[in-house]
Amino acid sequence: MSFAGATFSFSALAAYLVPALGARGFTPGEAVWIGALLGPMQVLARGLEGLVARRTTAVAVGFGACVLAVLGLALLNAMPSRSGFGALFAFCWGSSVGLLTIARGAVPPELFGRREPGALLGALARPSFVARALAPAMLAAIFSLGVSVQSAVRLLTLSSVVALVCFEVATRSTVRSSRRRESNV
Repeated sequence: MSFAGATFSFSALAAYLVPALGARGFTPGEAVWIGALLGPMQVLARGLEGLVARRTTAVAVGFGACVLAVLGLALLNAMPSRSGFGALFAFCWGSSVGLLTIARGAVPPELFGRREPGALLGALARPSFVARALAPAMLAAIFSLGVSVQSAVRLLTLSSVVALVCFEVATRSTVRSSRRRESNV
């Protein structure tokens, strides 16, 4: 549920990033500039993660990705149309996308073991694929109901908050269960 919720927000915002930034007062040129920063921020976050990978867990990386998504959307909901804020949004949002790509492949084996990782990752990926495919169309349907871009961004923020909460609940309960199993052995 967590990865699907995050993927939904990523996919929906990718399709409507320029209008979303326009609703915050950015010109189309500024919005494209901010959008162009997202890819480099993904790469930067992955590089930084690589530097600290041995000192942290995949769950911590996933949690960080979810927190950065919420922070990025919170910025998009409230930031003034100044390039520094746009760059900060791009850092948070792009870093979140980059880190979640790593977490999506690394968290499940960390939590559930490394047996049959292909089947596990494939089963966990299905909801994200559905979310990615449906998100732009669902956002378009929301817009057709007269919902403003700003209100839609608030909905995406809610989706990211739900993803963060689901990630926290799922990883905490799974870690607790595995610790209990280990102590009973």
